[in-house]
Amino acid sequence: MKKIAFWGMGAIGTAFASQMKKNKYEFKVICDEERKHRYSKEGFVVNGEEFIFNYETPEEYKGCADIVFISVKYHSLKDSLDQIEKIISQDTIIVSLLNGIDSEEIIEEKFKEGKIIPAYVINIDATKSGNLTTFKLPGRIVFGQRDGKESASTKILEEFFEKSGIDSEISGNIMDRIWWKFMVNVGINQMSGLLNATYGHFVSNKYLRQQSREVMLEVVNIAKLKGINLDEKDIDVVLGMYKNFAYEGKTSMLQDVVANRKTEVDMFAGKVCEMGNSLNITTPYNHMIFNMYRAMEEIKNI
Repeated sequence: MKKIAFWGMGAIGTAFASQMKKNKYEFKVICDEERKHRYSKEGFVVNGEEFIFNYETPEEYKGCADIVFISVKYHSLKDSLDQIEKIISQDTIIVSLLNGIDSEEIIEEKFKEGKIIPAYVINIDATKSGNLTTFKLPGRIVFGQRDGKESASTKILEEFFEKSGIDSEISGNIMDRIWWKFMVNVGINQMSGLLNATYGHFVSNKYLRQQSREVMLEVVNIAKLKGINLDEKDIDVVLGMYKNFAYEGKTSMLQDVVANRKTEVDMFAGKVCEMGNSLNITTPYNHMIFNMYRAMEEIKNI
């Protein structure tokens, strides 16, 4: 059995960790001393069921992990990687479950060793408040090598997902798929946080759907110049998929706004504006969204 480690226990990390626990697959949750104490005391409640995981600090972890899943917040990613350096070796497979399109690059810059396998999460509507996590859709991890070929690492991951009970899919065009997910988050996550919109509102509110389309179209325009296979039909797919989500479910961006946490707008609108500037493409909607989130955070003193 592979040595599995989770770094980051937000809604995504908790949802997948609970599924692995129910399937009796052993793993460790890596965390600092403060979180270890809090997690051990409070535990996690997922869909009404209490879970106690195996918590260890990086200093307590013996040897190196075979597979590490990273699901911390984007704005803390760079600093947090220093803490898990001890458990990473040249043979460790690292899978980022963060949204966005550059977390793999950030991780690769830190770890010259280790095998980064690009991935993203889809079909999940997990919401977390305190130690309580709920979801209707359990999620699927899509992964693959950048060149589209199978490798020893992707085969190891494929075997692990099958044994651990985690729904997964191996993709031969993972970078196109990651950009598609990025477009989803730019349009849906950001608009939900600004307008307090649940997944159900993206089904029922035509004005919200139209504005989300305009926001996502800026990503499509950039993607075309970068050789990424995205077009307006992909936006239609996005807007059609939320009928299967829990109506009252909240995106991660909305959860951050409600909890008065710093949002991940840098990873979404900030990145769109940065790429737009470098390619001489105007991105007025994302520019406005970026400024609105920054204003919100400043007003709340976050």
